[in-house]
Amino acid sequence: MIAAFSRLMLPLALLTSTARAADDTVSWQSPDGRLTATLEIPRTGTPTWRLAAAGQVVLPTAPLGLRIDGIQYGPGSTLEAVTPSSGQDVVAQKGVARPSPITWNGRKLELAGPEGQWWTLEARLFDGGFAWRYIVAGEGERQVEGETGGFHLPEDSTVWLAERPNDWKLKSYAGTFMRVDREDLPDFSPVGPVQGPPLVAELPNGSYALFSEAALSDYSGLRLRAEADGLLLADVQPFTTSGPITSPWRVALYARDLDALVNNRVIPALNPAPDPELFADTDWIHYGKAVWRWWSSGTGTPEEERAYLDYAARLGFTYALVDDGWKDWDEPWQRVAELADYGRKQDVRVLIWCAYADVADPAQDYRQLRDFLDRAAQAGSAGVKLDFFNAETKDRIDFEHRALEEAARRQLVVIFHGLQKPSGEARTYPNEVTREGIRGAELNHMAEGPVTAEHNTALPFTRFVVGAGDYTPLALSAPGETTWSHQAATLVAFTSPVQVLAEDPRLLLEDPRTAPALPFIREVPTLWDETRVLPGSEIGERVVMARRDGAQWWLAILNDGPTEIRDLDLSFLGSGTYTAQVLTSPEPHAFAHETHKGVDQGWHPCFRLTSGDGVLIRFIPQP
Repeated sequence: MIAAFSRLMLPLALLTSTARAADDTVSWQSPDGRLTATLEIPRTGTPTWRLAAAGQVVLPTAPLGLRIDGIQYGPGSTLEAVTPSSGQDVVAQKGVARPSPITWNGRKLELAGPEGQWWTLEARLFDGGFAWRYIVAGEGERQVEGETGGFHLPEDSTVWLAERPNDWKLKSYAGTFMRVDREDLPDFSPVGPVQGPPLVAELPNGSYALFSEAALSDYSGLRLRAEADGLLLADVQPFTTSGPITSPWRVALYARDLDALVNNRVIPALNPAPDPELFADTDWIHYGKAVWRWWSSGTGTPEEERAYLDYAARLGFTYALVDDGWKDWDEPWQRVAELADYGRKQDVRVLIWCAYADVADPAQDYRQLRDFLDRAAQAGSAGVKLDFFNAETKDRIDFEHRALEEAARRQLVVIFHGLQKPSGEARTYPNEVTREGIRGAELNHMAEGPVTAEHNTALPFTRFVVGAGDYTPLALSAPGETTWSHQAATLVAFTSPVQVLAEDPRLLLEDPRTAPALPFIREVPTLWDETRVLPGSEIGERVVMARRDGAQWWLAILNDGPTEIRDLDLSFLGSGTYTAQVLTSPEPHAFAHETHKGVDQGWHPCFRLTSGDGVLIRFIPQP
């Protein structure tokens, strides 16, 4: 073996044939010293990586490599130089907590293939995970045929993934999260072994790993193909590009517990910071809740949508979303302008829907898209919802980036629907306020629905870890097999800086059954200063999560099967005294609201919860 540090910054001309006859191993530690990444470049065979925690391998050896223009980058490569690196940034997973510092240690490996092909493997190790990407210089048109690297699950692991047994599975990432044993991954799905990230593994040592990608740009999206012995190989749809090729980061998050998993910020940290000119002013980006007529009643007439602006104002919401169908109105752009003007007087902003296919043509520098966004801005819309991408091919990814950029130039926010998981785009483009890529309340109105409580209790520890999700919560009139308090608690447990509520606002404002919940619905934030996952949480079984907004704390409990909650860990309350406002469901389709004064961290409430139940608690500091 050649010691890693003996090769650092070694000039290429000094590498002898003797040195190249041996296998090379490059190892280094995370900033806190707890994780160790190891890259191996064998004399013959395929380059690999593995990850250890506290000296024990937690993610076993997995291959590295890719194919471009019929050339394999990987097997038989020799290590020509290693450059160490390190860095620090201040980032947040938007909506989870305020920005804070994150550091990493890295290595950049310059490699030469047996056919003379040069390529670079860049890797970074954080306290919360490992990531790598491929960089291949070149000119002219080139065909990226796929990747040959991936991840490797240890024995006795189980995996949470989003399964949908039809051809929509990898179009819109709206599958049901379920648990699958490692050995069953290649064969359990009737639509094949390819899965859409994120995949979350429960590891034998009680820790967690999450596999996904970061900084998806100028590339097609990553899927994972399950093979024997726990291998998850990259499945990238081939595409044509030109010039140098830089892949997105392939990411393995590692967390000792669910709190560390939910608070992991590696994916946004791997994305570029916002363009300082494009986002010099961000005061036009507003977060909050939105009313939405489509789920309960379908898109209405201009008059009916105008009424929804009134409902939004009465609820104190930020937005009203006008979905598919508004283009069929008489003089639709004039009607949108009238709605936007009316809403502006009540401090309610209008968002409008558009199908990807209607603006997808890249001809004339995306003229279709630019014309649509021009008209949206001129009409006074605050943003757009772009829908039905139904793929993560390179042309879709290129469009998504261009749409965010062009929208920002016009000071428009963007909601994406019908597309892949997030990969940290909201860091580079803070005008992306949420995206779908999640199985949400829409399915409660579809034949393959409703959404299950198990799915809901998995989401905070799976899909929401990689970014905001437009689940469109609060489906009271079609809650499936969940209670109303379960539905209300998702407003805290599910992260979305713009939270589009499914329910008809008339039910919220006028039905006496919802009166106990109305103050919670009106006042629940969508951005949090701090998030803590509390003891008792388990993926697919139970969520116990506390989130802070200023001096107030909100606590959400979601459960799948019947359970009794005792001895809540309220240490997050510190030494303060609070008034606790508690929302429960004494019956599945009912709310009850209790107030307890003089509460501190020693308070021990008991909640006996039925299947698909939940609790929402608000802690207000007492003077």
